[in-house]
Amino acid sequence: MSAIRTERRLGRGERPEVSVVIPARNEAALIGVAVARVRRALLSADIAPEIIVVDDGSSDGTSDVVRSCPRGWHVRLVHLPTPRGKAAAVLAGFRQASGHLVAFIDADLELPAEELLPMVRRAQELGPALTCVVAARAHDQRRTIDRFSSTLARRLVGAALRLGVSDTQAGLKLFPGWFARSILPSEVRDRGWTFDIEMLLLAREHHLRLVESAVEMRFVRPRRAGIFTMLKCLPALLRHAVRRWRPVLEALAPPQVVQRAGRFLAVGLLNTVVDMLAFLGLLALSPPGKDPLRAALYAVIAWGCASLCGYLLHSGFTFRRRLPLAGFYAVTLGAVGLQVLSTVVGTGAGSPVLGKAVGMGLSGLLSYLGYHAMARRQNGQMAGAPRLPRALSAAAAEDAR
Repeated sequence: MSAIRTERRLGRGERPEVSVVIPARNEAALIGVAVARVRRALLSADIAPEIIVVDDGSSDGTSDVVRSCPRGWHVRLVHLPTPRGKAAAVLAGFRQASGHLVAFIDADLELPAEELLPMVRRAQELGPALTCVVAARAHDQRRTIDRFSSTLARRLVGAALRLGVSDTQAGLKLFPGWFARSILPSEVRDRGWTFDIEMLLLAREHHLRLVESAVEMRFVRPRRAGIFTMLKCLPALLRHAVRRWRPVLEALAPPQVVQRAGRFLAVGLLNTVVDMLAFLGLLALSPPGKDPLRAALYAVIAWGCASLCGYLLHSGFTFRRRLPLAGFYAVTLGAVGLQVLSTVVGTGAGSPVLGKAVGMGLSGLLSYLGYHAMARRQNGQMAGAPRLPRALSAAAAEDAR
């Protein structure tokens, strides 16, 4: 923050209703008009405005244009000596904003400043402390290639995140003042094209209401972010998607369940290795030649070694409860029988490999559910063992009657 110089603060006691942050880099030709139109749009509804222009390391005199604005306009300048990107510029402006509502809008006004007024009114109607209003480009007058790439990005983001808004990338958004000042600057980590997606994710996580306001987008200049820029943002989009859906996935499959299933699969893989090594060892010690009974005996012995290993590991590692030996082998043999049956059915249908694969999946599921049920039963018995104090309490209550 020491590298940021802020100018033209509001007088003491002046609390604006709306603060508008305009990030600008080399916008000397447009920033004066942008400031004037934003101010005029808000004043037309008797809304006291605060306009904060964040000069993101411009080299064309953008700051000079802002400094030339009349003092009574309440225009403040935040100057970043070196370019840090739109995200950093917006967040720097948010830190300085003092309004009850805080918005940001692009300096080129492709989304017109006049659209701010209906967004402010919508927030005031629904509750300005808990409502975020997002511009949604209902009419897009830009070039075909710009419309196509923008629509593609919107649909990709919408499918991945399901935030409840159709347009996450429009450069016009309105937030509650406390949220813009206190939460976004400290918690937004993304400094690329998807920074405003993270803003909306944070709004969802803080239980704010997200609503849309339809706007008409004009063509002012060719799009700065091309297809390749958008492709670079795919890793960030994936990260945000994981963040968005992690609570849902954890509710469906809690971490402890996923970890236990992972341990189960690891033990199953190890059992397969033990089974094969034991079988190969017996073959090396005493080759069966063409004797099918001896080969079958070797297979049974190898399976017995692997199953005993599985019993010890599932008891001590997977479920961390001593499983009943008889119950373990009953479930295991049932799973083996299910696999054999599936293989037979698949072979009759002309696909023994598919039958075997389906059987492996079904037998694995049966084994997991069976072992898990036994582990839970063991856990319940352990938890319910010390019942004497409760019985004594019941007896004392009976005596009191």
